[in-house]
Amino acid sequence: MLRAAGLTLAPFAHPNPVTQTQRPRHLPALDGVRGLAILAVMWFHLPGGSMPAISNRLIQITQPGYFGVDVFFALSGFLITRILLVEPPRLDSAKRFLIKRALRIFPIYYLFLLGYWIFDGGGTDLAGAALYAGNYTIYALGCRQDFHHLWSLAIEEHFYLLWPWIVLFLPQRWGRLACQFLIPAFALLAASLHAVWLDPKDSSFLTFLSTQTRIFTLSLGSALAYLERDGFFASKRQRSATIIVLLASLFLLLVIRKIGVGPAWPVVRLGISGLVSTSFLAFCVFDNDRSFGKLLGHTWLRKIGGISYGLYLYHQAVYCWFGLMRKSDVHPTQTMVAAILVSFCLAAFSFWWIEKPLLGFRKRLLPDPSVAPVQAAAHGVPSGGSSGHG
Repeated sequence: MLRAAGLTLAPFAHPNPVTQTQRPRHLPALDGVRGLAILAVMWFHLPGGSMPAISNRLIQITQPGYFGVDVFFALSGFLITRILLVEPPRLDSAKRFLIKRALRIFPIYYLFLLGYWIFDGGGTDLAGAALYAGNYTIYALGCRQDFHHLWSLAIEEHFYLLWPWIVLFLPQRWGRLACQFLIPAFALLAASLHAVWLDPKDSSFLTFLSTQTRIFTLSLGSALAYLERDGFFASKRQRSATIIVLLASLFLLLVIRKIGVGPAWPVVRLGISGLVSTSFLAFCVFDNDRSFGKLLGHTWLRKIGGISYGLYLYHQAVYCWFGLMRKSDVHPTQTMVAAILVSFCLAAFSFWWIEKPLLGFRKRLLPDPSVAPVQAAAHGVPSGGSSGHG
């Protein structure tokens, strides 16, 4: 898929593969990407009736909620695969990875759900969220608004459970093939079958929510990690190709939205939006040490990225607690500002007093055996720790 878009020279190999010690351990620009993504999602979830007309027009054009989550998915695919590629192909590596993910993601996630169970009772939406099946229970049964955003965390969890077995135990040439072609093709096929078998509304909703379709962008993000290993980000020509793909896919998406493609729209949006998100991520990696990367690496944007998992997890519930539930309602500006500030305070408290101590415990429990470990950046939806969301 990426090769067809002009983003790689060969599907399997590169004449100058990059060793682990040559790759930067930490990419500060990606902390900023995470910060931008969560700000986009929080902006989208504010009630449009209370926002200026220009804001609503920008939301209509840019779809920040969709692209914020899609960038989280691309980021998760890239960072998780980047980590797994330096692990030895042993069962113990998969177990270590899954334990680390659980220690990063589960504590505040289940504390969040426990709080709801204690103060507000249970229900199918709570059970679906607890089982990381919320993306499907929302489609089948509906969901309260303060739980609705948890669908993306379910998809990320499914990705974590699947991906170690692909990256660690498939030969790398088959891993590249799966990420660049086979899995994206499967996702587009699944979306196409939704369009054929379901009515347009159900097709659009299921394609938006389901793991079998949204794995498209996760897989393309993973393909970037294989390309990095093959020296892709050392090529100026590939940087130019990435910019061309980014601009062309953005233009194509806007044109198709304008002219319309009927029931095929969910499939088209899935494919082109995935290319936009992945090429944007690739551009950010290329520019990590350039001016745009330094802008993304600004201290405050990186700090927001650092608490993005908590922000994503809590903000919708806080918005609902402040009564910001119906997008058409009008609310005082101070109410929206207060909801945003409370979301940030809650996420910061969660990070410093729960997540960070647990990260320290995780490092003591499972010390990194590699000599030069890859950056374990943050889910989340998305998804915590060394994934997209946090």
